[in-house]
Amino acid sequence: MEEAPSGSGKLQQAFTRLSPRERKLLLLWIVAMVIIAGFLLSTTVLSRLDDMETRIAENQEALDLITRKQAQYLATKGGTGNSLDARLAKNDIRLTTYLDKQATRFDVKISNFKDGENPVGGKKGAKVATGIVEEWVAVDIDQVEYDKVTRLLDALQSSPELLVVKRIEITRARRGGGQDKVDAKLTVSTFKKKKEES
Repeated sequence: MEEAPSGSGKLQQAFTRLSPRERKLLLLWIVAMVIIAGFLLSTTVLSRLDDMETRIAENQEALDLITRKQAQYLATKGGTGNSLDARLAKNDIRLTTYLDKQATRFDVKISNFKDGENPVGGKKGAKVATGIVEEWVAVDIDQVEYDKVTRLLDALQSSPELLVVKRIEITRARRGGGQDKVDAKLTVSTFKKKKEES
């Protein structure tokens, strides 16, 4: 008993039964289908590339507009005085004095001040002649109402001055101050640009 030919065997038999003219037509049809599929694929890819180029151009226009508007905004505000570099160069805040005034404003008594400076990107404790320097002040606040400390912190965080609250440690008051009293330790930093002295 003969085995039935498989799918590929059937195709081969059908192909061999075709006349030479029919074989040529079939091959031409296959080539035409490959060309059409390639054309459709390349058209889709090119269309997507065109869309991507259009989006890139639109984004570039938006960035150019932002750049122009930023320059226009700064010009109306009197130049680039609000740039970070300009703010660093003009920053003359004295942290100890500033913190003392803010503490007095919120009826908070600072019991201890410790200050110092570090070069940004340099070794800690190195003497800074030029470049950007971080000046910091660490303070201790003893036996104060929690609400007063939070108001002080809020004022520091929302201050227009160039400063950062780097460390906050709040604990219940050690020496009998009642439940609403806390002790706090804060470290506040500012950044300045030191110019070369002539």
